[in-house]
Amino acid sequence: MKNYYFISSPLHFFIASNLAIENQGQENIAVIVSKNLDLAKSFTLAIEQVKGLFQETVSLANDKGLGKIQHRREVMKRIDVLFASDSSKQIYTGNDRRVEFQYAMHVASQSGRRATGIYMDDGAVSYIGHKSMNSFAHRFLDPFLKKLVYGTWWKNALTIGSSAWISKAYLAFPEYAHPLLQEKKRLALNTDLFSSDQFKQLSKSLLDDRKVDLSCFDAIKVLITLPHEASYMRQPDSLTSAYKRLLETFSPRDIGVKAHPRSTNLDLLDEMFPGSTRIDKNIGFELILPLLGDDVLVLGDISTTLLSAKWLRPDIRVETLSCEVASQQMNDLFSALGIKKSYSLE
Repeated sequence: MKNYYFISSPLHFFIASNLAIENQGQENIAVIVSKNLDLAKSFTLAIEQVKGLFQETVSLANDKGLGKIQHRREVMKRIDVLFASDSSKQIYTGNDRRVEFQYAMHVASQSGRRATGIYMDDGAVSYIGHKSMNSFAHRFLDPFLKKLVYGTWWKNALTIGSSAWISKAYLAFPEYAHPLLQEKKRLALNTDLFSSDQFKQLSKSLLDDRKVDLSCFDAIKVLITLPHEASYMRQPDSLTSAYKRLLETFSPRDIGVKAHPRSTNLDLLDEMFPGSTRIDKNIGFELILPLLGDDVLVLGDISTTLLSAKWLRPDIRVETLSCEVASQQMNDLFSALGIKKSYSLE
């Protein structure tokens, strides 16, 4: 059996690595499809340093600077070659709306060949559904145009993981899956692996490539992961008040603060969290988690970020630092998972 893992983000990278460990003894192939070239190179380097995890790595990233259409054509040609063999295949993806995955399933399924499409958990969307799933464009217009452009092999996914190409779904919390994913065979990820030495090595390899000082994580006892500044700037006093509450228990150097990747006013963080350790906003949150101590408290808004923390590190405390009103679906999910609102700013 050949297993192909489409990897486009740090979360997908970790889940693919988890499943590759579970599938040891089979042929595991990493297919890098990240649009971020630096990230794509980091994935490849990390895989090379952790021997035996994947037997082959294929990069479909646009490292030649081609135009979008030209690059898409080249990718499809490579997929034609990569997936045309007669061997049985399992093809994993964290986003079954991506053309690369759908075309790979189409090629691998030709002439009666056996190919199984498997969804890898992509965070909150697995449980509350795509935000636009009920819109006319999402349900009808977009799939119509996709079929015109690509052909009848394109299969619409109202929410990620729900397309007809998918028959199984690996989820952190399968019992809480969105109803459309409940129609698939749901399997639980082995979350114990995320705390293993192998995953720490993967994280360190990715962070070393980015020249990150790993020693900064040793002293952190509280990690605050912030939403986009547009959320908390509506009530900055509440956020600084929460920080003062934390200082009743922790010293400033015990507290790490990570801004949202798209935040721009980073100097504001020094004013709001004086003395704290600022974590590079461009570091993937998932890369940090395996390196944190067992007694760390992770605080964040009601989003995929805290869900990732809850299942990548089930051994640590995860609580909300809510800067805006979340949907009832997310509130219900967080309540079911036991994520408390100890530092709510509502």
